[in-house]
Amino acid sequence: MTTGPLEGIRVLDFTRFLAGPYATMLLSDLGADVVKIEEPGGDHTRTSGPYLDAATRDQDMGGFFNSLNRSKKGICIDLKSAEGRALVLELVKQVDVVVENFRGGVMEKYGLAYETLAEANPRLVYASIRGFGDKRTLGTAFPERPTVDLLVQAISGIMSITGSADGQVYKVGPGVGDIFPGALCTVGILAALQSRERTGEGQYVDTSMYDAMLSLCERMLYQHSYTGDIPRPMGNAHPFSAPYTVYPANDGQFVVAAPNDKFWRRIATAIGQPELGTDVRFATRAARRDHREEIDEIMRAWAITRSRTAVLEALLANQVLAAPVNDAADIFADPEVQTRRMLVDIEPYPGATRKVKIAGTPIKFSRTPTRTLERGPLVGEHSRDVLSRLFGMSNAQIDGLEERGVVSGPATGKA
Repeated sequence: MTTGPLEGIRVLDFTRFLAGPYATMLLSDLGADVVKIEEPGGDHTRTSGPYLDAATRDQDMGGFFNSLNRSKKGICIDLKSAEGRALVLELVKQVDVVVENFRGGVMEKYGLAYETLAEANPRLVYASIRGFGDKRTLGTAFPERPTVDLLVQAISGIMSITGSADGQVYKVGPGVGDIFPGALCTVGILAALQSRERTGEGQYVDTSMYDAMLSLCERMLYQHSYTGDIPRPMGNAHPFSAPYTVYPANDGQFVVAAPNDKFWRRIATAIGQPELGTDVRFATRAARRDHREEIDEIMRAWAITRSRTAVLEALLANQVLAAPVNDAADIFADPEVQTRRMLVDIEPYPGATRKVKIAGTPIKFSRTPTRTLERGPLVGEHSRDVLSRLFGMSNAQIDGLEERGVVSGPATGKA
């Protein structure tokens, strides 16, 4: 039975934090065999929580780790030992992809630089995610400078356009400074694998978190280039369109958008004031932009006397672009989320009394359904299975590695 379009692709996953694990999570969801390599003690994000109960805390299986490392196989290798590094070099000969998001120079310190691994396997696709990229492509002034989501949101400018209309800036809620670079890294890996099919050669895939976030902020960049303006926070408004914001009903909030004149006329009809559709103050996109405050007053006066359900019924009946501002409880109750399998049940740890829900796989296929999601691995849980089943090592070889502390299983993997 197929497990997705990447069935048969093998990945060695050296990633930590959020960006790297998100990239390899997508590869795993798409059917690749992803082997998460942890050093003795395990990935520190295991202790980030939240925990279901004392048992999840004892087994270092918090929600952060479980969501990002679902369906991966876990192996614990001492990368600081010469034999551990030698083992990795042997494994690399039988894999397609290596992914890491250490600071520049860390894999070199381990003796596992791209050049070393590519010499062992010329077909290898080696991908890294770093704050500012890598010297192997266009170079960077900051090859060893670490960064995190908050920092890259700040430096990339996304915070400068996110916030209240009075100028107070905010970070975007989800860790987009990690997640978007992770997603783009996956795109790069898939492109490199496709190139390998044509050429027979692997290559290095360099994803910079800063670069990725600049790409995400494309509107801010072209706006400044075309107009000379420095975009600032506008609350929930849009610089080019109105209405394009959030409004309150009497029991909740909703958003409505009019990206062109047709949608504005639909809004005018939906709120019982069709004459506004041709009013010279609002009839064109430019006019609405100049009179956005008047539009906001009209929309608020109409909506505040109605329930959110009634508001959305009226808007959607006229094919207006509108939606509720959902919270987590709303999403869990949304039948569309169930239809699209975007909430998936997994066990939080072996033998748990109940399952927990995590985000499902956002990419669907007609012929190669994606993997059925399972919980993340315990520290070193699959060490023996991975070495035996995927890499053909004998029990005696594995026993020797365990006895010498090069590889550890679930009983010995935790520091």
